[in-house]
Amino acid sequence: MHHNCLKIASLVIISGCATFGKQDVKSEWSALSDASDLDCRELPVLPEDLRIDKVRVLETSGPSLLLEATSRKGVKNYYHLAFRKMGDLSPQTLVKLPVGQDSTFMGAGISGKKAVFVIHTLVKGKPYFQVRDLTNNALLAQIPTKLNAFELGGWELTGEKLFALVREDKTDEATDDQPYQEIEIPIHSDKGMQTVTSHVIGNQIATFSDPQKKRWIFSLDRGLSASKKDPRFRVTPWMAGKKETGVELDEKGPIESWNLAESGRGLQLAYIKGDSLLWENTSLEVASLSFNMPFQKETQASAALSRVHVAQPLVAGSMRDTLVFLPQWLDHEITVAGYRVNGAELKPLGYLGVFKEGTAFEKAFYHEPSERFYLISRFNSNAVARFSLCEVGKG
Repeated sequence: MHHNCLKIASLVIISGCATFGKQDVKSEWSALSDASDLDCRELPVLPEDLRIDKVRVLETSGPSLLLEATSRKGVKNYYHLAFRKMGDLSPQTLVKLPVGQDSTFMGAGISGKKAVFVIHTLVKGKPYFQVRDLTNNALLAQIPTKLNAFELGGWELTGEKLFALVREDKTDEATDDQPYQEIEIPIHSDKGMQTVTSHVIGNQIATFSDPQKKRWIFSLDRGLSASKKDPRFRVTPWMAGKKETGVELDEKGPIESWNLAESGRGLQLAYIKGDSLLWENTSLEVASLSFNMPFQKETQASAALSRVHVAQPLVAGSMRDTLVFLPQWLDHEITVAGYRVNGAELKPLGYLGVFKEGTAFEKAFYHEPSERFYLISRFNSNAVARFSLCEVGKG
């Protein structure tokens, strides 16, 4: 395990241990020998648990992490993991949050001064939303609902409400073809829930609030209609009436994947243009969007991609910096290219870490207590998924 520090750019320091030794690599890709070592730690589990199934980043509380795990007896467990530094990632820091086996996570964060999480569950066979204390699991509110099985899309807990997008799981229809339902769940009340069927359809969707606290939905229209064959990014008002219309960002050509992030500097949209599997005119594009209607592009930066396969770009921002992380591979092992967004320029931060074949990257985020950027990755070990947290830079 190496502990050398390599300063790769102003304010960004990479240090620690690589995910596995570079001497083990099978690829002859030069980027791997150039990659910096990273400090990566496997997320902790208790001895009673078999695996972690899902990791959620709770942006408004640290950020901290919420882990969904399965015990060796097949029991579902939730854990809250708050940390100030990488050394805090131990089983002793996990706060266990027992939930029913039919529970589904809906969202979590800070409401008032209280850290809470929301689940969908069954009580005596009937579906409810439950609001619970993130520190001790105390039941704070329970709201009846008609919603049964569903897939959770984008969500945000802010102020007195949880805003969530869900698609119902219907046996006679493919979930991907379902429009989302927009749900507002009150945090401190047993009534007042609102639900509206949206017109938004797609596999990826995000929500955000503008400075006037008006909510919006961000999605990619794949251009399947007869009039518009090219993809279009769409911004649609939350719980819009029939006469309310959204806006489209002008973009032409194929879009492989995308990600949207809010930061102290506004909205940052990162996307892969072209086809990275066929290596056809592929580039990483990062647009800074105005935080108000009509959400125009204020700056756009681009980095050409040549002879490399890439995954979904990840974006994370602090008050001072916005970083973009692009997982990529050529033959076997994977590395992550880092970029700092500097207006109309993407400043390369080099290659970050060497990861085993099959590693997937879930999320990038900026962590206020440690003033560091982090990546969450997932890999399989003995047919069981395992998650790691990697420290990738100082903000």
